[in-house]
Amino acid sequence: MNTNFEFSEAPTPDVIVFEKVIAEKPGGGIVGNPAYDVREGTAVGLNAGGVLTSIKAYRLVKAVAADDEAIEIAKGSGVAVGDKVAHGKIAVAVTAVDSTNALKDVVTVTMGVAIANGTVLFQSAVLSVEAVEEVAYGYYDAVAETPGAVKVVAADPGAGEIALAGVAPYKGIKDLAADDYVVLKEAVAGVAGVDARPIYTPLFLNGAKVLAGKGDQRVKLVVSAVVRKETVNASNEVLALMSTIKAV
Repeated sequence: MNTNFEFSEAPTPDVIVFEKVIAEKPGGGIVGNPAYDVREGTAVGLNAGGVLTSIKAYRLVKAVAADDEAIEIAKGSGVAVGDKVAHGKIAVAVTAVDSTNALKDVVTVTMGVAIANGTVLFQSAVLSVEAVEEVAYGYYDAVAETPGAVKVVAADPGAGEIALAGVAPYKGIKDLAADDYVVLKEAVAGVAGVDARPIYTPLFLNGAKVLAGKGDQRVKLVVSAVVRKETVNASNEVLALMSTIKAV
């Protein structure tokens, strides 16, 4: 008989993250109230207010090509518009998130490099930029084929020409004369290259879930451990900053 019978799905078993816990912070610690459920085995660090906060991790469920304009990641990362998603030295801002699929989130972001399926990306503190050499305003040496080049003439310049006396400021290296070519360049401020880095310096792995909407929570904080690389919720770049955590 099925009188008063009610079927319930079996709960999804928790994945195993820790192969061996070697050391924990005595008494654990308080992790700030997250906006999403944070998985066990997520790296945490101190935010600007001195509160332990999770470093988001984004695990790819599909390989990424250099020219892809979106990535597909596992559910539960807490990804949001404005996050700085990083891999290696590259960090790019998220402009949109499609979370309608029950199995994955599709994130609008162009990483610019090929990345293998299963790789964990990390939340960066900064957007990466390439180094830019400073350029002073002025006329620079060119050839006839240089885009925007003009021919130097002694006087009475016509279309596509410039009088020798009008080439100022001259930034080239020649003894400039008629029949040479120059091109005008606008000033460009020099920029030092900036590499991606985790949003917080990772200090611990949380030894239990941290639930959204439950306020600040005391959890076990793991200092030293052997973890499974397939399930730990932290990127290789973050784990590399935690010398007492070994992924196998």
